[in-house]
Amino acid sequence: MSRPSGNSMGALLGFEMIHQWVSWGVSPPENFSLAARPPHCSFAEPLSDLPSENFRDALLQLGGIPDTILTDEESMSFFEALLRQDFSNCESYRCIQPNPLPCPIQAIAYDQDPLMTVEETARWGDCTAEQFRLTTLTGEPHILTADTLMKTVQNLFLDYRPNRKSC
Repeated sequence: MSRPSGNSMGALLGFEMIHQWVSWGVSPPENFSLAARPPHCSFAEPLSDLPSENFRDALLQLGGIPDTILTDEESMSFFEALLRQDFSNCESYRCIQPNPLPCPIQAIAYDQDPLMTVEETARWGDCTAEQFRLTTLTGEPHILTADTLMKTVQNLFLDYRPNRKSC
């Protein structure tokens, strides 16, 4: 895969995966981070331990989960524990002193994201020894619609021209 990408936990997993590849002597790819907290930064306000009503309000604010699921007690009795565990996994992950990746990073920040600021997302620049590029999407929440996500990713791939032949 020449351009792995990740959103939230996927970006953290991609960061660790690329470190593993490098340790095995595999040439690193270009890395794209979508709406993710950098691996050496903490969440300002963890969500996983919020009371149920506050947790559901936070999920509503983030977007991405239909109101019909959030307001259905039967659905939420199933999904809430899974979602809490996902948030807990991301919130507890720490990479204290990240070794910079030997490949470029493209980070995407959303100016309406309640989980992280554009400035926090920019700290992905600490995680690369190569080119870093931050794209800020104006008026977008933490979770994008499928159409907006596809258009954004297509534009990034079309606009991104690395300054070197390979990582």
